[in-house]
Amino acid sequence: GKKKKLNAIRTLNDKEARIMQDINHKIARHIVRFARDTNCGTIHLENLSGIRRTSRQRGKHTAILHNWTFAQLTDFIEYKAREIGIVVKKVNPEYTSQTCPTCKARNKVTDRTYQCGCGYRGHRDRVGALNIAQTT
Repeated sequence: GKKKKLNAIRTLNDKEARIMQDINHKIARHIVRFARDTNCGTIHLENLSGIRRTSRQRGKHTAILHNWTFAQLTDFIEYKAREIGIVVKKVNPEYTSQTCPTCKARNKVTDRTYQCGCGYRGHRDRVGALNIAQTT
């Protein structure tokens, strides 16, 4: 019975991998089409290599991080963009969501909303995207 159980587990793992691969293809296609439709010549992605080693997440967040297939998604975006002539550049993600896009002050973020002393307020992912756009 042990071999049968192991085969069932392998089948489930393969199914999860196929589902994630399909989702990553769809997300990559959407991103590259959006870049093409807006005449964007470059897609900037955060360089997330080593994120598993440097993360301070614990508990269920660690499992989520380790199951995340960001390298595969990056590969899909790169090859789909290359096919239509869009350049993909990797950007250092350090402090992008902690730096104010208006006054450049660095503030520690404790939740999803970023607030700065200069009065700027916004979602921290948007703050990171604005900072990446300004540095390139």
